[in-house]
Amino acid sequence: MQQTGLALMVLAACVALPNSEAILPIASSCCTEVSHHISRRLLERVNLCRIQRADGDCDLAAVILHVR
Repeated sequence: MQQTGLALMVLAACVALPNSEAILPIASSCCTEVSHHISRRLLERVNLCRIQRADGDCDLAAVILHVR
């Protein structure tokens, strides 16, 4: 009987609480500033790049450069 009560409480909590994404947002890393000029010296040190889209968690469209 005690397990049934516990199961009902857990079920009620799952229904009553908002979506887990609202409670614990997905950890993400977004570019927050944009540079319109990048030196050639810095570009020579790039070892990885990725595209950040301005949808979802991030507000800026950008090309992220990872340097050595």
